Amino acid sequence: MKIVSFNSQNSLRTQWVFLYFLLSSLVSACSTGPKSLPVIMGPTSEHSTQFSVLSHQTDDLELVAVEEKSLRLHFPVHSKQFERPHSPWKIDHALFKGLSSEKNYFLRVSQKHEDGTREIVDQRRFQPLQPNKNTLTFAIASCMDDSLQAVQKTLWHKVKNLKPDLVLMIGDNVYADRGLGYQAETIPQVLWDRHVETRNSVAFFRFDPLIPVLSIWDDHDYGVDNGDRTYSHKEQSLKTFKAFFPQTIISSGMKKGPGLSYSFLALGHRFIFLDNRFFRDPGSNPKGSHWGRRQEKWLESLLKQRTIPTYLIQGDQFIGNYHTFESLQRQHPEAFNRLRQLLIASRSPVVLISGDRHRSEVSRFSKNVFGYETFEITSSPIHAKTFPGHWKQYPNPDQLAGYEESSNFVLISSKAEKNKLNLNVKAYSEAIEPEFQLDLQVKR
Repeated sequence: MKIVSFNSQNSLRTQWVFLYFLLSSLVSACSTGPKSLPVIMGPTSEHSTQFSVLSHQTDDLELVAVEEKSLRLHFPVHSKQFERPHSPWKIDHALFKGLSSEKNYFLRVSQKHEDGTREIVDQRRFQPLQPNKNTLTFAIASCMDDSLQAVQKTLWHKVKNLKPDLVLMIGDNVYADRGLGYQAETIPQVLWDRHVETRNSVAFFRFDPLIPVLSIWDDHDYGVDNGDRTYSHKEQSLKTFKAFFPQTIISSGMKKGPGLSYSFLALGHRFIFLDNRFFRDPGSNPKGSHWGRRQEKWLESLLKQRTIPTYLIQGDQFIGNYHTFESLQRQHPEAFNRLRQLLIASRSPVVLISGDRHRSEVSRFSKNVFGYETFEITSSPIHAKTFPGHWKQYPNPDQLAGYEESSNFVLISSKAEKNKLNLNVKAYSEAIEPEFQLDLQVKR
């Protein structure tokens, strides 16, 4: 990694950079206005992180990490640009390694002009993952309709004020197929354009400080309502999603799986994100697979390799026989039974997390289902249409708590031991107080 230290006496360039960033730091410190560029901070460890920045194709950007106190510069170990011929917008990726969890940083974005000078166009504070915390707090967001501007600003600012360690964006992070009608396939150009529009309009992407995001898709950001492996543009959709939601493997604690799937370790917790679209068998097929057999085998190998408290995450619900909408249990019951047997055999305590349903709920399952008492936590929508009264038509016999009256998100504070998870679960709407709050324990 290229690092420039300001105590060097043999580099005029280094001294100029010092003055440049010192002055720009003073200017930035006085600025309280909105940030100019949409930025997302991707999966982050104690020593590494990654960013995705949206800008115009004509912008020649440089991304640098600056230590807050010493002003020492850290340059990316890897950077890449993503463009589409039809679009005036591009994405810049930057991967940083060799950071310290004990230090605070700025992401400094500068733009090069034709005369060779550079101008600071954006700056955000960030921290690597903190390894010594006893509790990991994360917000769960799904179903992000960018047309609902008022509620999205309110709820994303509430997320920011709660100061989670991570934000999980677990599907329908973009309504790429909006306005196309049910079952209409989104073409690659529209996929890219809808990602751009959402990134430009959602408040979260201009927040300071930055919060690491772990992401996975569901059908609307995949590109077709209730989409499956037959989607004609799925390869291009995969590339577009990875451009806007960076998922570079940053450490030994992150493992790549088939499609968009991956696992991520943080503070004694394991998060496994499952791709429920790319390999999914069409329709309601008792013998079909929700994730594809290769992804099922990958999940099995993860759960057998190591005993660690785990959150298993996908866009739609795992258990959903009580309603007529998408779920693993309802559409692919044999695949659901394979998951049951896998969790019964595993020594890791597992909690299920899902979105999609435009209502949030916590469902409890006895040891007859997975071999021990555990829960599915559904968080939806952070800003999208809701359907009050649904549970009167489709009552959930396993529900401990639920909220369906308006847009909302779930916040979890989690403590992990080798064979146990202690969770505090809250659902937040635009109201001041949580809509519900539960203390849960999962133990093997």
